[in-house]
Amino acid sequence: MKNKEQVYDLGKEVKILYCNGVPYILKVMSKNCWLQHFPKIFIDLINNKELAIQSIKYAPNIYFSLDLKFRKDRRIIRETISAFKNNNRIQELNTNTIPLTKRKESRHE
Repeated sequence: MKNKEQVYDLGKEVKILYCNGVPYILKVMSKNCWLQHFPKIFIDLINNKELAIQSIKYAPNIYFSLDLKFRKDRRIIRETISAFKNNNRIQELNTNTIPLTKRKESRHE
């Protein structure tokens, strides 16, 4: 019965994540904090412009992890700039480039 024991060990837990759930999870995770890193599965599940825009509203830094086709979209760029402004972090963003880039921090020591 060794095989039977192995089968029971395989499936102790299953988690299912739908692409429409990503913005909601980001909303919950970003409450009172600034998210900078995202699980690869989140990026893989963001497969259309509307999901990308909803995600950017809650976690603007996700823009830099998206595919290039999303980062070049003008509507997504506008939403990203708006989200950075709403979080008082527009100074971190270089808005003169497409796709957007982050400014390098200059350290005066």
